[in-house]
Amino acid sequence: MKMVIAMWKINNITNGVILNKFHSHVVKPFLVLIIECSRNKEYDLINYISCCPNPQISNNKSILLYLVKKKYLKRKISDVVSDIVMNYSYNEIIEQYKIFQLQKKSADQFDYNIREEEVIEELYFVFSKFFYDKLFDDQFIWSTLGEVGFNRKLFHRNFHSENQIGVCAYCDLDTTLNSSNNYVEHFLPRNSFPFLSMHPNNLISSCGACNKQDEGKGVAVMNPIFSPFNLQIGDSIDYSIDYSNQEIDLLANQIEVNNYISLLQLSDRYKKPQVFRAMILRAASIYDILNEFPLSELELRDYLIQHNEKTKKVDPMGFLLNQLFNRLDDYEKFRK
Repeated sequence: MKMVIAMWKINNITNGVILNKFHSHVVKPFLVLIIECSRNKEYDLINYISCCPNPQISNNKSILLYLVKKKYLKRKISDVVSDIVMNYSYNEIIEQYKIFQLQKKSADQFDYNIREEEVIEELYFVFSKFFYDKLFDDQFIWSTLGEVGFNRKLFHRNFHSENQIGVCAYCDLDTTLNSSNNYVEHFLPRNSFPFLSMHPNNLISSCGACNKQDEGKGVAVMNPIFSPFNLQIGDSIDYSIDYSNQEIDLLANQIEVNNYISLLQLSDRYKKPQVFRAMILRAASIYDILNEFPLSELELRDYLIQHNEKTKKVDPMGFLLNQLFNRLDDYEKFRK
């Protein structure tokens, strides 16, 4: 029998407000600094930041001075900037900036069908390693931006609170209630799209499995595709419960949805025997209690669905159970 599941549609507005400050006062001024230094063949960064009349630089002087004095993975950020200015022409740097602008515009519009472009190693390091790995938890940056205490843990807390969710939005198979099972996951991987390493529309609080290469999406890329920011993808997925073989198959008619299923390896994950067993045990834990009451079949089904509605987004497989209870006859035949 065919049913509809749901991997949840999500928002990231609360974190977006914070991360957009990072873009306005860290990312953009830093890129403008590189462009201006290239234009003027300027290598004394501290002096240039202190004297530059460009408002993008002068209005963010304290942050830029802090950045160029930092070192990460044994590389001075001032040296990284100098290497860019010395090793690439002004036109080459402008081309990199155009790639950044185009990719950011696409992410702003929740368009994830973005062509992968070559990003120079130095800018890859700045965005993927320095900005994301180092500055995501840097309290000088966040306090300067008026966001004292922001870090990865608060990112997850904001995400879960805004979406009222305790399960993984990607797969609806695992919980994200424990902090150790929360990963800041890049829908478009930062290995391929470093300019989107800190973009709020590219960051999702996911479970560990979805974040890993061997079981989830890892650093893979597929196009065309929908993301949980676009729509509740599960509403476009059919799956069949094979009670005889104790398997669940996922099917979809849209290429974007099929690519999503493939990207996260959901067919293989839902087909695991332990997923079928977990579904049956969860269903039984609710059914056995309510079945003790003198209810008609219609009343029993309605109560089962109402109970499940209250626990969806907290307990895994909520939509799967909803549909199972809607086809109560098949489930009861299986129990016999």
